[in-house]
Amino acid sequence: MAGIGTVFSYGKRSVKLGYKPLSAFFRANLDRKRQIWPAGWCGLHYVRHQAKFMTFDKISVDRLKEMGIDAREYHQQLADQFGHQSKIFKSLIDSFWNTPLKHLDHTQFNAFFATTKISTEDAIHDSAYDFFNYLRCFKDGGKIGLYKHRQAEWKGPIVRLAKSDCPNPKLNLLAGKDNIYRGMSCAEFDSRGFGQSWTTDIEVARKFATATYEDQQDGIVAVTSLNFSNIIHVFECGSESEVVVDIGSITSVNRLDA
Repeated sequence: MAGIGTVFSYGKRSVKLGYKPLSAFFRANLDRKRQIWPAGWCGLHYVRHQAKFMTFDKISVDRLKEMGIDAREYHQQLADQFGHQSKIFKSLIDSFWNTPLKHLDHTQFNAFFATTKISTEDAIHDSAYDFFNYLRCFKDGGKIGLYKHRQAEWKGPIVRLAKSDCPNPKLNLLAGKDNIYRGMSCAEFDSRGFGQSWTTDIEVARKFATATYEDQQDGIVAVTSLNFSNIIHVFECGSESEVVVDIGSITSVNRLDA
């Protein structure tokens, strides 16, 4: 991918040796592409009680912003799950922000987590390791690299791209294309709060819609006319024919059978 360094195999939550990263395109970026699933991550469908503390300080808020992450949204997600223990995520950022990529491996994470005195069997361990992998992706490819290479099983925050993040959108790759498609849940379709990742290949969208939601009602495929003013980036590598739209730019879509 242009503008992104050497892609390495990011770790799964488990630190056991011999893991295999998810390889199927529709699983590999599942959380990123669902964007609003589960809906509670974005607070779209119900109101949460606001926590009385803040997980992140100004420095870590600014660092999360560099990664395309809304600090308050992520704080609320963590506070809901882990309460005051969520402050270890600030410590995680502080500890590894300036660490070179080559030194960001699971042994470094294990040493960090041991200082928290929290059991590795606790759910917060997996979430912290997921975010550790966010840092690895960001170190390797910046915000665009993190957006592209987040794995489905990482229960981390939403990463959003803006036009300013994509100085070379590669719109020439869309020559001859008329429509873009997105496989999504019925809840996302009904909410009209569509995620940023779309594709010019209807079969990619169909595969994502059917495979992603195999454990529930099948997803659906949405289609909208290609409007170049809405596109902020086109990924030229990979098999997904992926395009990234500006946040909130897609408002009118039609539904297709997956």
